[in-house]
Order: sequence, then C-alpha cells, then structure tokens
Amino acid sequence: MSAIFLKSDVEPTSTLAQIEAFVEVFLTIYSPTTRVDTTAQPGDDIINITEHNAHVGAGGYHINLNGVAIAYIKPSARGRLWGTYIPERWSAPIYATVLGKRIIIKPSKLTTPAVYTPGLISDLCHEIAECLADGDVETYLGPDRNGFQVLYEPCDWVEGTYFVRTINGITAVLPNVALRAFGDLSNKQGPYDLMGLVKAPWGYTGPTAEAWGYDPKKYPDPKTAVLTKIFSA
Repeated sequence: MSAIFLKSDVEPTSTLAQIEAFVEVFLTIYSPTTRVDTTAQPGDDIINITEHNAHVGAGGYHINLNGVAIAYIKPSARGRLWGTYIPERWSAPIYATVLGKRIIIKPSKLTTPAVYTPGLISDLCHEIAECLADGDVETYLGPDRNGFQVLYEPCDWVEGTYFVRTINGITAVLPNVALRAFGDLSNKQGPYDLMGLVKAPWGYTGPTAEAWGYDPKKYPDPKTAVLTKIFSA
C-alpha cells in the first residue's frame, strides 16, 4: 500500500484538514489502496503546499529526492482553493396539446456547457496522481502510434478535463487522470481515463493536453534521451 503526507506552510490546520478530505475522495476513485497519513511515515510521498521552490508558470510539479517522490504546489498560481464549477444550462422544453395529449414539440437543448476552473486542489490532486504513477519521473509508456516512448504524466495527457465532488457544502474541481491502459495499444477495452472520455489508447483529450517523449530508434538508452513535445492540444 502506498501513502502520502500533506504539509503546508501557508494553509491553516482547518483548511489542510478540508484538503485532506478531498484528497481521500480523489484517491478512492484513482488509487483506493493509497492512504493519507496525518503524520509523515518512512516511504510516504511528500506533498508540499508552499510558495517556496516554485517553477515559473507551473501550479505544481514533482521530483524524486533520495528515492522519495516530492511534490510542490503553489497556492498563488491559481488564486483559488477549490476551483470554480458552473453547471451546464439547458433550455426549457416546449410543449403543445394535440388531440388532448401533451407532447413535446421542442426538446430541451444544451445552451451553455459546464465550466470548470481549476484551483489549488486541482493542482494538488494532479501532482498526487503523477507521484503515484511516476514517482521517479523516469517511467515511460509505449510505444505510441508513432513508436515513441512517452513520459508517464497521466494528468497532462487529459489536462483540462475535470469532475467535481462536494463535501460539507464545498464543491471542489478535481482532475481527470489517464490510466495505464491509455498507453497500451493492445488494450481495446479500457477504461483509459477516470472520466471515460478517452475512447482508445493514446487518445489525448483535453483543451490543454500535452505529452513529452522520445524516439527509441534515436535514443536507445532512455537515461540519455532528449525529450520532445510529441503532443500539444
């Protein structure tokens, strides 16, 4: 069983407890065998909520330090804690009475799609998922359709697609995650991602999806491979 430990030098204890509650919900969906430790234990992935060690232009990132996956999430990158969710809107159906029967002459129609704006919790769960999938930042899946080996960044592959969960009246925007079947051309069944949006292996989905990889014909040793962006939405 894997485990993670959350720590923060900016969020109060009460907020951190709320964050942990959403992380536990996220993990029941993505990785049910992973626990959240309230006290750091040897081998835990360490998830830091901090303004320190930030990367320019990134809400979060993860590294491997002495065999431990460590993530840094920057609260000010999003400027909001839980993200913002605006439900989709549908027009009202139009009815008519014909021969004494009420019938629909114009069905309800989607007028405005749902809007998901990510927040700190979105970046946090993004990095947690990628720490669990690729803690050493050296895992590749492939070959893809072009024969490339692709760095296993499962949230990047479906970046920009989200779902929501509500706890104690708070609604949080959580990230979609590609599953290992996403990177297996022989897998015809799926599921390929948490939300069921991807319909086939290597089916990058999302308005900001991206992927980095290398050509094994050019770089036989992945440790010396030069990565290039092989997909950008």
